[in-house]
Amino acid sequence: MKKLIFGSLVFLLLMVLAVGARAYTWTYNTTFDFALTGFSDPTNTPPTPTNGPLTLEISNITGLTLPNPPAGTYDWYLEIDSFSLDFGYGHQFADNNLGTSYIGTWEAPLSSSGSFSLGDFYVSQIDITYGGYSFSLGDYLVQNAIFSWYLYEDDAGTDLAEPGDEIKKIILTLTADNLDSTINADITTIDNILGGANGIIDGTGTADFKVSAVPEPSTVLLLSAGGLIALGVARKRLNKK
Repeated sequence: MKKLIFGSLVFLLLMVLAVGARAYTWTYNTTFDFALTGFSDPTNTPPTPTNGPLTLEISNITGLTLPNPPAGTYDWYLEIDSFSLDFGYGHQFADNNLGTSYIGTWEAPLSSSGSFSLGDFYVSQIDITYGGYSFSLGDYLVQNAIFSWYLYEDDAGTDLAEPGDEIKKIILTLTADNLDSTINADITTIDNILGGANGIIDGTGTADFKVSAVPEPSTVLLLSAGGLIALGVARKRLNKK
């Protein structure tokens, strides 16, 4: 009987190990408002690009919470199933099945604010034709870029209390040595041609996506250690009986 019970515990532990090695996944169906600013100086005619910071504010969010896997180190992935953006004035943009992207290695629990260095990164050239206009964007190196984020539990700017809270507002910022001649120059071009030439691109949107956290080996071992300790205690108790 002892062997049978102990064998069952071993089986349960193996199941725990298997669960610990797989990804934790969260599925979201969201709606939101967005406003992109900091890319141009609208007091000039026409508006000219500035060096930022480039700021994206996402507010009135529905259906979004901060992922909360067990404490540890994880590789994080983003899979976008579909999204749509409505800029007003009949301008809309949508896409589906964009696949999975690796977004970095992060500690859990996640912080509601922080920043990390993107360093130098290259932006490939793309050609755009829209509403009778044709122009090229990209083909440059962005230098010393830093990405920052701030997550809030309401639109008034109250900090998140802990992972699992609803996120109602997100502010993302990008700084770099040469934003005015790279990304902000491109966005200024888009705003001057297709937008209101007023230094802001805004509207509403929807997005269906998944966030996955895959534990690194050290985290898998840490999660498993608890199971091993529990198994050892259970075996001792069985032996005493």
